[in-house]
Amino acid sequence: MAYVEDMRIISRFFVVFVVTLLIVPSVAQGDLRQFIPRIWSTEAEVDVDASYESNTNTSGTTAGLNTRDTFASERFVYSTTGWIYHPRFIVFLGKIGLGVNEENFTNEKIPGSGGWRTSFLYEYEFRAVVLPEHPYNLEVYTLRRNPYVKGRITSGISTIGYDSGAVFRFKQRPYKFSLGYDYSILESDRYTTHTKTLKTNASYFKDWGSFSGGYSHANADTTSLGFATDYTSDDYSFENQLQFFKRKVYFTTNVSGNIFKQNSSLASLDDRRFAGTEQVSIELPWNFTTNLFYSHYEDDAKNRDHETGVQNELDSKSDNAGFSVLHKLYQSLTTAYSFNYIKTSSNTGDSDGTTQSLTSNYIKNIPIGTLVAGVAFSRSVIDRTGAASVVNEGHNAQIFGEFSLQQPDIDDSSIVIRVKAPDTGVLVDMTRDVHYLVYTIGNTIRIKIIAIPPEALSPDPFFQYQFLVTYSLVEEQVKLKTTTFGYSVRLELFDHLVNPFYSYSHSDQEVVSGILNGIPAIDTSHIVGVEFQKAPFQLLVEYQDYQSTVNPFKMFRAEGTYRKDLTETFNVYARAYYSRTRRELVLSQPGGTLTETVAGGDLRLQKSFPKQNLWASLGGSYFQTTGIGTTRTYLLDGVLTWRAGNLYVSAGANVGRAEQQLTTNQDSLYQYYYLSVRRKIL
Repeated sequence: MAYVEDMRIISRFFVVFVVTLLIVPSVAQGDLRQFIPRIWSTEAEVDVDASYESNTNTSGTTAGLNTRDTFASERFVYSTTGWIYHPRFIVFLGKIGLGVNEENFTNEKIPGSGGWRTSFLYEYEFRAVVLPEHPYNLEVYTLRRNPYVKGRITSGISTIGYDSGAVFRFKQRPYKFSLGYDYSILESDRYTTHTKTLKTNASYFKDWGSFSGGYSHANADTTSLGFATDYTSDDYSFENQLQFFKRKVYFTTNVSGNIFKQNSSLASLDDRRFAGTEQVSIELPWNFTTNLFYSHYEDDAKNRDHETGVQNELDSKSDNAGFSVLHKLYQSLTTAYSFNYIKTSSNTGDSDGTTQSLTSNYIKNIPIGTLVAGVAFSRSVIDRTGAASVVNEGHNAQIFGEFSLQQPDIDDSSIVIRVKAPDTGVLVDMTRDVHYLVYTIGNTIRIKIIAIPPEALSPDPFFQYQFLVTYSLVEEQVKLKTTTFGYSVRLELFDHLVNPFYSYSHSDQEVVSGILNGIPAIDTSHIVGVEFQKAPFQLLVEYQDYQSTVNPFKMFRAEGTYRKDLTETFNVYARAYYSRTRRELVLSQPGGTLTETVAGGDLRLQKSFPKQNLWASLGGSYFQTTGIGTTRTYLLDGVLTWRAGNLYVSAGANVGRAEQQLTTNQDSLYQYYYLSVRRKIL
């Protein structure tokens, strides 16, 4: 009903708009015939699309989600462009597509699924731009796409999409402004999403600086798998860059924020974020430069369980301020001193401290190349009280992928993870040991994704999901002093053909007062390696020895790439990599070790045949990790396109397989093949 009402509003707008155009200019011109729409081009084509998609999953000896979908569509598309009164007054585009879809979808977990279904297909797109070549113009549009989204895991998931809206733009130096409104609907057998979005941006540019800002508001409601969820999201930002005294002084300001509210029959979420940074850079006499900065960040999240009435609230704030002084001696020696103060606070704990550092880098040309050397010294004092919280830390990973949380010394029982549904944008709660596993390596936490809730599942097993993680650090009251010293040397020899390097770093943590939950970290690292560069080859070999009281490890890694245009029409890209890391589990499992290996490679071939109007691409990759279980992924994709006059043909395939051996063996095989044919008849 909401969509029908909005369509009525838009229809009334078009009627009033057209009547105004017909009446007002006619009084001035006295000739209605000048406002009859005129066509300057028309096109028509026949489109035929066919695809086959399958998704097969097993967990141990149990079959998981196994689906097959065969899809075909045939349609006739007619489009026209033209103007009203004059090409500089109103230009328009009209497009309509008519045809049929045939689909045979099978889900092995749904008895009786399968069989061909035929449905009528129609699409349309109408756009009009008022004053297209003027500094200010207005664009209005409405469109329908069928299907809107490729990829299915249930029948009818080939979503139909509707979009209607308007965009006003103004651009005349030094000003730029835009204001847009969009109302969209995504419909399928599995879910329906209504989204209303308002966006505005403005900027002002001059030689001495610029100002820019933006605001967007989105309001969406989704019905999926019998559950209703709605959310609103408000985003705003402001930025300026100012220059004074002949560009010797720079002021930069960045402010951004987000207010996100989500509500369902089960729970509600209210999350508010703000981030602001102010920075000043001043060029001083005698090759000195100084930078002063201040930043503030806060995130306040409230979660309420409607069934129990329990509400949890977490907040996290941080303030960071400091300055640095940099000096350059000719082009060879750069020295910098910096001071930094940071304070973080939450409703569960606080910390504040200072860090001072002194660095120096030296570059010297030698007979056979270049010498690059550096030395660094720093000292920090941090005072921690309670158990500070981290709210909505962002990570990306695919199924069977993993990531490490950014902070050390985490209370793993406090971890809460949500995943963003790729089609609706809804945040879905994940369950520990069902959707993800938690591992402790030294004083860090690693998360391994083993499944995705059905409300957020993509049929592509290699889809990169977005995760938001909230957690608390372990509770303690301690004041720590950390002293770090290091140096590095790098040689770039024979026009960068051979580049050996070595770096050393030692860090010593000392308890000034209080009690540390664990032992002080004393770390010493040695990194040695060499890089070879000779087009089209590049090879890196590196060894790391990290001696630590908390998280010691030794790692060897190597990576080689080959990239070359063998001919004007044929190019090759290849990459192979390997690493082996042996970790000593001194905290989580004294005396135990964990060996992790990563191996893989990529290959991409591209070939064009200009005389035949043919283009082809073939690529593949392999990736394997062993350590906390074993994961293997295989990917193969290819595309072939051909154009002959008004005929365009494209065919492609994507095949991927993911295997995981952990508590149970899980296997996922995804296949997608398609053929697309376009034939212009006008």
